Amino acid sequence: MSDVRVSGGSPRLERADARTPAPPKPSACRNLFGAVDHEELRRDLERHRRELEAAGRRRWNFDFRNHRPLHGRFEWRAVERGALPDFYLRPPRARLRPAPAPASPGDGA
Repeated sequence: MSDVRVSGGSPRLERADARTPAPPKPSACRNLFGAVDHEELRRDLERHRRELEAAGRRRWNFDFRNHRPLHGRFEWRAVERGALPDFYLRPPRARLRPAPAPASPGDGA
């Protein structure tokens, strides 16, 4: 009676599977859209990055690559650290889980 076991304290008996486990199957690797041309992908990503950089430069008249302001509709100027509101200097607060509500006397607790 070696193939009978009690599971999880349940009163009913279950038969253990006496079969040997099947060998693991190889993982599926699907190629839905054909092989990736890594060089073409790199060129596309670089082109897209340049487009985003140019759009940001036009919108904010700021050269984000060289960290320099450009002439345009915004006037960029350096600000002393002491002149900044505390909001910009302190680190963000960690999110805390709300404390559990205290039990009221009528809850039977």
